[in-house]
Amino acid sequence: RPAKRADRSALPGLLRYSGSSIGTRLINELDAQLPKVFIGAALGSSALGHYALARRIFDLLKDVLIVPLNTVALPSLAKARVRGEDVSQLFGGALRISTFVANPAFLGLAAIAPLLVPGLFGRGWEPAIGALQLLSLLGLRSAVNSFNGAALRSYGQPLAQLGIAAAGLALLCLLLPLATRYGL
Repeated sequence: RPAKRADRSALPGLLRYSGSSIGTRLINELDAQLPKVFIGAALGSSALGHYALARRIFDLLKDVLIVPLNTVALPSLAKARVRGEDVSQLFGGALRISTFVANPAFLGLAAIAPLLVPGLFGRGWEPAIGALQLLSLLGLRSAVNSFNGAALRSYGQPLAQLGIAAAGLALLCLLLPLATRYGL
């Protein structure tokens, strides 16, 4: 029950958890925006438009397939952990369901991209096909990656998730200048 006085001893833990969660979200947002900056600067606005279309299609599929599962992952894992249940079994089952649904969808998107993009948007958008196919391959990682973060948070390890996100951003910063040399 809420009391008249706050328990200040819980404040450092709450600040650490919240701060690392906010930091992870900021890093993830940078991770999403940096490719746009590099593509726009190195390849121009036309390439940026093609990338934006590919990214939007990818994000739509991810939002439909992965986000709903991830929304229930953290509370489910945390509740199982508090109950003393086997979290690894729940985590493994969630990963299997997510990859069973997401992997064929992302592989299928990569396969049909050469027909989908010009069919829906016209031949002028064909340069987006390669970017969509590469993003679709990254979608295979998305199904697993989203649950890893939920598992780390459910075990009270948001700093580990922040560290992993920061390492990924650092790698992205190293690879983007090299990758844009080869075009979209």
